[in-house]
Amino acid sequence: MGVPKFYRWISERYPCLSEIPEFDNLYLDMNGIIHNCSHPNDDDVKFRISQEQIFADIFAYIDKLFNIIRPKKVFFLAVDGVAPRAKMNQQRARRFMSARTAEEQLQAHLRKGEELPKEKRFDSNCITPGTLFMAELHNELSKWLETKVEKDQAWHGIRVYLSGHDCPGEGEHKIMDFIRHERTLEGYDSNTRHCMYGLDADLLMLGICSHEPHFSLLREEVKFNRPAPKKSGAAVPHRANPSQINFHLLHLSLLREYLYWEFYPLKRNRHVHVQLVATGGGYINESGILNLQRFEVFLKAFAANDRRHFLQTLEDESFLRSKTGRDPHGLFKKEHTEEELQLSGTESSDDAEGSDEISPDDEAAFVSSDEEDSSSDDIPDELPDGGVQSAAELLSRLNADSDPGEDELTEAVMAAELRGMDDKEFENDVETCWTKTVSNSFRRHKRLYYREKMKLMVIKSTIADIGISVKGKMKNTSPACICLDVALARTVKEKRNQFDRLLRYHATIIFLRYENITKSELRAQAEGFYPHHYSPYISDVVDFSNMDMSFDLGEPFKPFEQLLAVLPSASAECLPSPFRDLMCNKESPIADFYPTDFRTDLNGKKNDWEAVVLIPFIDEARLLSAVQTKMNLLTPEEKARNSIGEILLFNFKAKGEQVRSTLAVNAFHLDLQQVIWGLLPNVKLDVFFPGFPTMKHLPHSGELKQVNVKVFQQESKRPSMVLTINKRKELEKDILDLARDFIGKEVCIDWPILKMGLVDSFWAEGNKYTRQDSGEVNAVALDAEELE
Repeated sequence: MGVPKFYRWISERYPCLSEIPEFDNLYLDMNGIIHNCSHPNDDDVKFRISQEQIFADIFAYIDKLFNIIRPKKVFFLAVDGVAPRAKMNQQRARRFMSARTAEEQLQAHLRKGEELPKEKRFDSNCITPGTLFMAELHNELSKWLETKVEKDQAWHGIRVYLSGHDCPGEGEHKIMDFIRHERTLEGYDSNTRHCMYGLDADLLMLGICSHEPHFSLLREEVKFNRPAPKKSGAAVPHRANPSQINFHLLHLSLLREYLYWEFYPLKRNRHVHVQLVATGGGYINESGILNLQRFEVFLKAFAANDRRHFLQTLEDESFLRSKTGRDPHGLFKKEHTEEELQLSGTESSDDAEGSDEISPDDEAAFVSSDEEDSSSDDIPDELPDGGVQSAAELLSRLNADSDPGEDELTEAVMAAELRGMDDKEFENDVETCWTKTVSNSFRRHKRLYYREKMKLMVIKSTIADIGISVKGKMKNTSPACICLDVALARTVKEKRNQFDRLLRYHATIIFLRYENITKSELRAQAEGFYPHHYSPYISDVVDFSNMDMSFDLGEPFKPFEQLLAVLPSASAECLPSPFRDLMCNKESPIADFYPTDFRTDLNGKKNDWEAVVLIPFIDEARLLSAVQTKMNLLTPEEKARNSIGEILLFNFKAKGEQVRSTLAVNAFHLDLQQVIWGLLPNVKLDVFFPGFPTMKHLPHSGELKQVNVKVFQQESKRPSMVLTINKRKELEKDILDLARDFIGKEVCIDWPILKMGLVDSFWAEGNKYTRQDSGEVNAVALDAEELE
């Protein structure tokens, strides 16, 4: 699961991360390759490619990557298997959007009267475990690997592993399981050099957390400035051709050193960290166990970001108003008097059914611990379709019918400027600007956020800092719980359970990382995922320190169960025919899982792919019950596709001997007590490996500056870490003396990616210094061409 735009951000911030060293182990997260070779350009509705050609391109891609890196010991290919429950929610959203986009593109071309190829367009949703496409790819890939290991000498002496779609778990986690297992073996080289293909943010973070110091990530060159589409009829390259692709490496060894300089300015503030740890009584994370008491202390301090973000919104609106004389979002209008808040019942984004009215015992308003005044404005009964795009617009909707008044909020926004504060001080000194007026506006904004995003119908009464006030009685329940899912939560206790899932899910992720549990094993409904499209405000997350944090582990989904959980009805052909009826028949018991018309919410983003996809979450019990009614209709071949497979190992030993063997699907799984933490003995951190970079050989400093570095076809608009080599006394000589010392000698160049070079001449101050046949060094003026 990646982080959008992360690769570009980190490459521009730390520009010296790329070059090709030598590696022992190469790991491929295969799904990126499969997608590149099967649908390289989703915008081209006319693009067609056969399955045979897809397979051939995948094999050529693998061969290209192998030849670039030339691993010496291990080549590990990992295909995504059945995903964990939380990942399925993301996969489901992506696949529903993919199907809708494809249909919209098709209809747009038909309306234009354009002729389309008769062949069926490739459905990228079939790149999911359990489909016929993935089963056939697995068979062909295993045959191809066996042939390569048998006949290609470059592959001899290397252990080649294939963990296919029939082995549960995401590809990158299978790779990390393998690395952790290798570290426990006797004779493992603690200085093993690793390379993993793929540059999603999760791969980078997993590599950093591997405790393996010599680790790099490989991926294709990313071109962010795409050329404009050519006119109809023009030749456009379609297929992924690895011979024409440039590949980049990101060295985690250098990233660690970059991060040292990134956080070096914070070193002088280390006492703050020490003080916070002392205040909380210790660390939040204790060997994978989330300490809720300390976490609650942390969140209370972190909640200041809610205020800071809201003040920034006010500041931006104030600037716009000062320049234009307009208040487009209504942030500076006079408040109304206190009234009960009545909200209309609209369709819930979290539930296919409409939201029900809260029972009298559940009535509550949202007044977090930072809200002292109980006054509030009316929230309109109806809001325009399409949702809202920003906090400012939410606030605008809330104040839409208010009368213009004094510029009360302007006083708060300008308070910092009147005190002579700069922008940084304004950001940090939230209390200075947090007036009663701002507090009331923030409260109204949050109320509308919960109404617009969570579909809360009725808001009455108040919430005290320590719980909910219902008819004068205090109930020890979090304010955030009330906002999460009114349709599902009929009592205060049930609402609390809904909010608990948020914390339990995050605690689960930490738990899995330490316990080395495959995420697909986490099956329980409550622990496995967070069942909402939006999160509460941090300032509303309180009173959870006594929450039960037990975990329920079970078997992962079967492949066909996952297909039913993540695919839209438009991709029903990816499933065996008995299951298609469950997706397409309106009388199906799970027909509501497959809406053809659904909403999306950009939620402040710009691109369609960043939108929140508002489709219902899967009810696991209903899904599994429906699946059981069709299992007896499957053919033997289909039943085999729905089963868990084995890891394949290919290893050339001697001519004529069998190269293929199998390993159990959990062969690399370790219990917690078996995992080896930290750096291994005899690891070398400060020595130069052939082609493997480090900055530690030269004294230097780092500083974050805006220097417009050009990494991706255009200058970066963000700051970059600039490294400056410190002055060295032995080099503080006259240029002529330096030329005499170095010309004709071998030196290391291109720090920190060191290469050997022979010094031919010195160019400095308009002169060129060269060594003559006599051995003397002379200086001549550079000519015009050389000066250019």
